[in-house]
Amino acid sequence: MHHKSIVWGIGLLMASPFFTACGSSPGNRDDLKPAAYQLEGFSTCDDLLNWQIDRNLDNVGPEGWQFAGNQYYDMREDTAAPNAADKAEGQSSSATGTNTQEADVDEPDFAKTNGQIVVSARDNEVVITDVTGTTPREIGRYSFAGGAYLSDLLLVGDHVIVTADQPVAIQEATPGDSSIIMGRSGTTLHNLDISHPSAPELVWTRSYSGSRVSMRQYDDAVRVVLSDGLPDLKFTYPVSSGWSSRRKAAAYNRKILRESTIKDWLPSVTRDGATDAAVECKDVLRPELATGGETVTVLSFRPDEDDGPRSTAITAAGETVYSSTDNLYVTSTNWDQRGWLRRQFSDPKITTDIHKFSLSGLDTKYAASGQIDGTVRDNWSMDEHDGDLRVARSLTSQSGETRANGVAVLRQDGRALKQIGAINDLGINEEIQSVRWLDDLAIVVTFRQIDPLYTIDLADPTAPRKLGELKIPGFSAYLHPIGEDQLIGIGMNADAQGRMLGAQLATFDISDLASVRQVQVAHFAQGTQLGATYDPKAFTWLPDGRHAITTLSGGASTPSNQLLIITVAQDGSFTQMLKPLTEREYEVRALPLPNDRIAVVSRGGLKVIDLSATSG
Repeated sequence: MHHKSIVWGIGLLMASPFFTACGSSPGNRDDLKPAAYQLEGFSTCDDLLNWQIDRNLDNVGPEGWQFAGNQYYDMREDTAAPNAADKAEGQSSSATGTNTQEADVDEPDFAKTNGQIVVSARDNEVVITDVTGTTPREIGRYSFAGGAYLSDLLLVGDHVIVTADQPVAIQEATPGDSSIIMGRSGTTLHNLDISHPSAPELVWTRSYSGSRVSMRQYDDAVRVVLSDGLPDLKFTYPVSSGWSSRRKAAAYNRKILRESTIKDWLPSVTRDGATDAAVECKDVLRPELATGGETVTVLSFRPDEDDGPRSTAITAAGETVYSSTDNLYVTSTNWDQRGWLRRQFSDPKITTDIHKFSLSGLDTKYAASGQIDGTVRDNWSMDEHDGDLRVARSLTSQSGETRANGVAVLRQDGRALKQIGAINDLGINEEIQSVRWLDDLAIVVTFRQIDPLYTIDLADPTAPRKLGELKIPGFSAYLHPIGEDQLIGIGMNADAQGRMLGAQLATFDISDLASVRQVQVAHFAQGTQLGATYDPKAFTWLPDGRHAITTLSGGASTPSNQLLIITVAQDGSFTQMLKPLTEREYEVRALPLPNDRIAVVSRGGLKVIDLSATSG
């Protein structure tokens, strides 16, 4: 589909009376009842097929899909935004060395350890390294054919689940058009048995049609969330720009849609050369008001069991996934797509649907749904505490820019997630940069020209209230608790006009929540960045030695890539040490090892550093 046709189609939808009545993104939903966005099932495959066709007829135009939704976005694992949710005492890394959002829910990364070995992905190979001695020693390697690039992996006992995500470039078919856009990508999962590390064995490979939104590990169980976009149907294009030609093409394309089959709409999986549906029709749920053709699938399996995964799906866009140990939440944003004229008379009503699933073993069961005003930046903006879901959200102005930010609290009541409390006046005309959840406390950082750091009291979830506000230059894009009353913040320094000046790291005293104090700050050269600013997995906290580790890169007067080791005293002051890295050592992780050591793992290799032997 030509990108111009997307714009044409969106304009047509905005002007259409049908769109304001029952479109995929209703403009005003103030009177929306909880039952309207709860999920229902399908009794047969024919019901599912007819529902998708009926709901998508008005999304088909002369060039095919005229409102493609998330099909043309690069769906990536939800790790881009660096904020997290831990308890106030300061969480160290997960059992496999990864800095995770929840202590008991592991997340994928390209390197993992159990303290004795490190398993890492390098290009199309999985490398197993013994790290028990003073010098790391490679003991096993598995190469995947076809030149596939391995994204990341999970270490589950003696099994390694390896992922390969492959975006697809779509060449436009319109005559004279040479543009290329990124289409939906598939997801390939490999299961390696490394019980004999010197001879890893491939147990199975499964290739899914959907792009990966999330993958999590719960003890010995793995859950993968995939998103399939609109089906690739054999649409036509108008032979000329005249209205008659466009009308005929649109009619033909709607005929093609009506002739689509259930195979076009169901997510698929390919294993051992055979392609089947990845989910059964009876396990697909639908929101009453959704009209888009996307499907989100949740797969659950144990790597040491040969049974196929259990699956459930939603006929909706899946943008953000947050998971605690007991529940999984999937969000979908409803953008205001009313016509331009209608939007001039009222503020846009951009809302976010949230669907909750309960987790038990391999069971993933639908629990409840709810809706909040505004948008959710990422999965790190959500947190579950005492059964309630807390969400940091942004509210938009008529022009589509963020006008304010806040925190909403949702509680399950039957099949509804109901908002029971909110605060909405944080960071006026600013953007959320990071969020930290500490039991009954939320810390929210926004930024436009200065860095307001807000402390929010959530002890009474029905009445969140602002306790304090600290304004400093720059902003913290990542916050990590390093003690009961201390935080470390990693981000960027900026001048009074909000211009970036280089990397920044600071420690904060939060013993007085009404008056948070910056204890010490380190500024780095113009053009530098700290790895944890954009990737929380590039941060490691070692509580015993009170070491914080990340990378420093960029800057004309510094080496291109360095390992930054911060040692924080009990009063929050710190000393810093930089260790140069080679050009091959990119995308670096510092995995904790026994006896105050770390494995410095990169896409190019591995080395072990004894922190007790280092000096400033």
